[in-house]
Amino acid sequence: MDDVIFDIQDLISFNISLDGVGITNLAINETLTDDTRFINLYGEDKIRMTIANFTGGISGQYSYVSDPPILADIGDINFNSESFGLVIDGHNYYEDGHL
Repeated sequence: MDDVIFDIQDLISFNISLDGVGITNLAINETLTDDTRFINLYGEDKIRMTIANFTGGISGQYSYVSDPPILADIGDINFNSESFGLVIDGHNYYEDGHL
Protein backbone atom coordinates (compact mmCIF):
# COMPACT_ATOMS: atom_id res chain seq x y z
CA MET A 1 0.00 0.00 0.00
CA ASP A 2 1.75 3.12 -1.15
CA ASP A 3 0.65 6.75 -0.91
CA VAL A 4 -2.99 6.28 0.09
CA ILE A 5 -4.66 9.57 0.96
CA PHE A 6 -7.14 9.60 3.84
CA ASP A 7 -9.04 12.90 3.72
CA ILE A 8 -11.20 14.60 6.37
CA GLN A 9 -12.77 17.26 4.19
CA ASP A 10 -11.92 20.89 4.99
CA LEU A 11 -9.83 19.84 8.01
CA ILE A 12 -6.84 17.59 7.35
CA SER A 13 -5.65 14.80 5.06
CA PHE A 14 -3.08 12.05 5.60
CA ASN A 15 -0.75 10.49 3.04
CA ILE A 16 -0.15 6.94 4.32
CA SER A 17 2.37 4.35 3.08
CA LEU A 18 2.81 0.73 4.17
CA ASP A 19 5.86 -1.15 2.86
CA GLY A 20 7.68 -4.43 3.40
CA VAL A 21 4.71 -6.28 4.88
CA GLY A 22 5.53 -9.90 5.58
CA ILE A 23 3.93 -12.89 7.29
CA THR A 24 6.28 -15.22 9.16
CA ASN A 25 5.90 -18.64 10.78
CA LEU A 26 2.17 -18.91 10.06
CA ALA A 27 0.77 -22.18 11.38
CA ILE A 28 -2.46 -23.72 12.65
CA ASN A 29 -2.48 -26.10 15.59
CA GLU A 30 -3.74 -29.37 14.11
CA THR A 31 -5.03 -30.80 17.40
CA LEU A 32 -8.56 -29.45 16.93
CA THR A 33 -11.56 -30.59 18.97
CA ASP A 34 -15.28 -30.31 18.21
CA ASP A 35 -15.21 -26.77 19.61
CA THR A 36 -12.38 -25.65 17.31
CA ARG A 37 -13.29 -27.53 14.12
CA PHE A 38 -13.56 -25.18 11.11
CA ILE A 39 -17.31 -25.68 10.53
CA ASN A 40 -19.80 -27.00 13.09
CA LEU A 41 -23.54 -27.37 12.51
CA TYR A 42 -25.88 -27.07 15.50
CA GLY A 43 -29.47 -28.15 15.00
CA GLU A 44 -31.13 -27.03 11.79
CA ASP A 45 -30.54 -23.30 12.07
CA LYS A 46 -27.06 -22.54 13.41
CA ILE A 47 -23.57 -22.78 11.94
CA ARG A 48 -20.30 -21.88 13.65
CA MET A 49 -17.14 -21.19 11.66
CA THR A 50 -14.00 -21.28 13.79
CA ILE A 51 -10.45 -20.32 12.91
CA ALA A 52 -8.48 -21.26 16.00
CA ASN A 53 -4.97 -21.77 17.27
CA PHE A 54 -3.18 -19.62 14.68
CA THR A 55 0.40 -18.73 15.45
CA GLY A 56 2.69 -16.43 13.51
CA GLY A 57 3.66 -12.86 12.94
CA ILE A 58 3.07 -9.88 10.66
CA SER A 59 5.66 -7.15 10.23
CA GLY A 60 6.22 -4.12 8.05
CA GLN A 61 7.08 -0.44 7.91
CA TYR A 62 4.69 2.50 7.80
CA SER A 63 4.84 6.24 7.33
CA TYR A 64 2.32 9.04 7.25
CA VAL A 65 2.32 12.80 6.92
CA SER A 66 -0.61 15.17 7.24
CA ASP A 67 -1.55 18.10 5.04
CA PRO A 68 -1.19 20.70 6.53
CA PRO A 69 2.06 19.20 7.87
CA ILE A 70 1.12 18.98 11.56
CA LEU A 71 1.50 15.24 12.15
CA ALA A 72 4.03 12.78 10.74
CA ASP A 73 5.55 9.46 11.76
CA ILE A 74 7.74 6.68 10.41
CA GLY A 75 7.91 3.35 12.16
CA ASP A 76 7.72 -0.44 12.25
CA ILE A 77 4.71 -2.67 12.77
CA ASN A 78 5.22 -5.99 14.56
CA PHE A 79 2.34 -8.27 15.51
CA ASN A 80 3.18 -11.70 16.92
CA SER A 81 0.62 -14.19 18.18
CA GLU A 82 1.10 -17.41 20.08
CA SER A 83 -2.60 -18.30 19.81
CA PHE A 84 -5.12 -16.33 17.76
CA GLY A 85 -8.70 -17.35 17.06
CA LEU A 86 -11.82 -16.10 15.34
CA VAL A 87 -15.37 -17.45 15.77
CA ILE A 88 -18.31 -16.55 13.52
CA ASP A 89 -21.83 -17.69 14.45
CA GLY A 90 -24.60 -17.74 11.88
CA HIS A 91 -28.33 -18.29 12.36
CA ASN A 92 -31.01 -19.07 9.82
CA TYR A 93 -34.62 -18.09 10.47
CA TYR A 94 -37.57 -18.26 8.14
CA GLU A 95 -41.36 -18.57 8.23
CA ASP A 96 -43.33 -20.72 5.84
CA GLY A 97 -44.10 -18.70 2.74
CA HIS A 98 -41.68 -15.90 3.70
CA LEU A 99 -38.00 -15.62 3.00
